[in-house]
Amino acid sequence: MASDRGMAAAYSPFNTQEDEVAYIHAETRRIEQLITQLHEERAALLRRLNVIQSRTTRIPVETLAFILQHACPAPDFNNRHDFPREVYSSDDDGDSVDIPELKPFQLVLGAVSSHWRQVIHSSPRMWDTLSLHIKPHSARKSAAILRFFLLNSKTVPFVLSLHFPDIMGPNTPFLVHRSVDDLIIANLPRITELYLVHPPRRWHSYTHLLTRLTECSLDLERHETYNPDKMVKLPQDAPLRRFSLQAALWRFDADFQLPWLSITSLTLSAIPPDLSVQAFIQCPNLVEFRCFSFSEFLPPLKPVEITDPLTFNSLEIFEWETAPTPWSRALIRCLHLPVLRKMRWNAFRFNDPNDTHIQAFLHRLPLTLTEVELFPPSHFGYIRDDMNIEHVSLDHCRGQDLLSVLRKLKPRWDGKRVIKPLPRLRRLTIGEGDEELDHLDGSYSIAVWEMLDQRLDPFGFSFCLDMPTVHIEWLPEIRMRLAELSQAGFDVQIIDADS
Repeated sequence: MASDRGMAAAYSPFNTQEDEVAYIHAETRRIEQLITQLHEERAALLRRLNVIQSRTTRIPVETLAFILQHACPAPDFNNRHDFPREVYSSDDDGDSVDIPELKPFQLVLGAVSSHWRQVIHSSPRMWDTLSLHIKPHSARKSAAILRFFLLNSKTVPFVLSLHFPDIMGPNTPFLVHRSVDDLIIANLPRITELYLVHPPRRWHSYTHLLTRLTECSLDLERHETYNPDKMVKLPQDAPLRRFSLQAALWRFDADFQLPWLSITSLTLSAIPPDLSVQAFIQCPNLVEFRCFSFSEFLPPLKPVEITDPLTFNSLEIFEWETAPTPWSRALIRCLHLPVLRKMRWNAFRFNDPNDTHIQAFLHRLPLTLTEVELFPPSHFGYIRDDMNIEHVSLDHCRGQDLLSVLRKLKPRWDGKRVIKPLPRLRRLTIGEGDEELDHLDGSYSIAVWEMLDQRLDPFGFSFCLDMPTVHIEWLPEIRMRLAELSQAGFDVQIIDADS
């Protein structure tokens, strides 16, 4: 054995051990490259086999594109207009909690096969909607995805939703990233729906280019300082139908410049009440209006200009949660809503029980109203008995408030006939209330029974009393009578904290 090793050393083609080690490393790399090449050739053959065997290759390209287009789930952007529900809450790192970031479905479908990818890339309408969370550590990646969508969508109308984290700040010098900003600006006239959460200020320098915009939602609440001139400015000829704006009260001081006449849905949150009212009265064609603002410490921006009756002939949804200011008081005094269907009324700061303007406004609500949410609950007493309301919601009730409501709903004799208040009422909801609602004695169960018993209609009766936070001590005889109602075929449902 020793002689064999000696002979091998004598006839070795390498002069030194270092040369032999270098040779072995070189051969190893060569073999690895061959293995990689073989894997690539095998993958190419398998892809070719998939294409040959795939049934989808027999489907015309136009048909497959149509199928894939409908397979892409359409994002629901309605909650982007729902600021008071805190849709955009964030964690400490500035990442969204309530809106998970999903990988664009077009990219998922394109990874199935080369044939699918080719079909998807050649179908512009499959790239007409994009929702992205822009994060500092991956802004370049987000920019690349946005560029990919803008280029593949070619010239079709485009829907864009961008969520920027707080930690980026309003002074970020880009729209998204320098690599894609110019392309964004060039394609702004294509955008039909735009949803921005905490965007950099730079965006407001280009909103005048949004000439095809039909829906827009801007959440600016967390900007530290925000006083640029004419901050909210959109083209006057844009076909804007739906507009939502949230901006912190003490940080907002700018004019609105919007195509008022085309707007049918307007949501304003944390905007000074007087400014909200001034925006509202400039939109005569509104179908939906929502205002959420409680600051009463800001001085009026200009003298009140509402003196004559103000009628909105198309307004069906009216949500009003604001403070008493000169403008808001004038609006309530003059406002008429002849086709109103749904109202959310939160006027707890209008706390004067003798405010005749509030009483008059609630008393003149139209018969078209079917759903109403009231706070304070004492305002329920101003609602006319002949209303066609089907659902009443009351928040922050006390025990006495609940008794007052139950008494109001009991039929009564007016000297000529029996009046059944709110004859179409089918549901009464008692929301979060005072601590005394944690335990109500048996007298409340009697009041509930008397109201139900007197409203019974032998030809059909349906009623739900929904009190999920209320604890009532139900007397045994009342429980028995309620059970007898159900056995007799009456549709009566009571939901309380002990249900």
